[in-house]
Amino acid sequence: VIEPQFAEAQPFSDGVAVVVCQGDFVQAVGSPRMPDGSIGPNIEGKRAYSAIDTTGKVLFTLPDGYDLYDFEEGIGICWDNGDKQHYITEKGQILSIGDAYTDLSNFSEGIATVRIMYNRDKSDYMEGAIDKTGRVVIPVKYQEVAPFREGMARVWPMNSTKSGYMNNSGQWVIKPIYTVTQRFFSEGVAAVATKTKNKTTWKFVDKTGTTVLTPPTGYEVYESYGSDDEGFREGICMVYSWGSDGYIDGYQYMDRSGKLITNEKFGLGSGGCSNGLIYTTAKNSTLGDYAYKYIDKQGRVVFEGSRIIKKDQTN
Repeated sequence: VIEPQFAEAQPFSDGVAVVVCQGDFVQAVGSPRMPDGSIGPNIEGKRAYSAIDTTGKVLFTLPDGYDLYDFEEGIGICWDNGDKQHYITEKGQILSIGDAYTDLSNFSEGIATVRIMYNRDKSDYMEGAIDKTGRVVIPVKYQEVAPFREGMARVWPMNSTKSGYMNNSGQWVIKPIYTVTQRFFSEGVAAVATKTKNKTTWKFVDKTGTTVLTPPTGYEVYESYGSDDEGFREGICMVYSWGSDGYIDGYQYMDRSGKLITNEKFGLGSGGCSNGLIYTTAKNSTLGDYAYKYIDKQGRVVFEGSRIIKKDQTN
């Protein structure tokens, strides 16, 4: 659709992609490159970031010295030549709604997390959230305000070891009483946990904080920093158990009733289901360390294969 013509190109998001045109000196990710794409000497030079639509039409080009980040919900983030962040529209109009803040993030469900650094030397900061008019939704006074998902955002008070969830009106819906919380709600629920010295107790709560589901006895819910592998996808969630040696014994999958879909234990794979299939790696497979499986929601193997990597393969 769009012929190769750019020195750098980011993926499309909401129909807009950030590019650097051929002939512009690029230092977008810290590695200086020459116009032909080869790594060149660390010298100063022109770099002009543009935004294009899905036909390749240039929507706007920023002045020399400006950087441009990707777009979400029609608004992107740019850095001026003083390293100050601003919000910018798909037409190239720089907005003032984020100018009171040190760091900006993309909008999610019409709301964006913003940050104020109050001690840059120690990387001390506070976070809050604003809407697209610049109205404060959550005051900038928290340790963390995660992106909104399904109308909810995980919020971590300053100097606290516990977190909870606020709604898009900035009200506590689930108070910060849990030592572990999944970053996002998915399919109407989120996994939360309380920790003691020797035990972590998991459960799933709905948007009122009511417990609706618990994992099988002896299992914990897989969680990572904001990954889409967290939580339920198409009614399936990844859980894991510990072995007697203190290491994870294997990963399994449970449904919305809290039952494991199979007794087989797997290596780390995707966190849920996509188009009716679950991608996972095979544990103790005869196909070797690089074996993988696709299973259905009943735990039946649909396909199994192996990614063969030659010993002399360098790339």
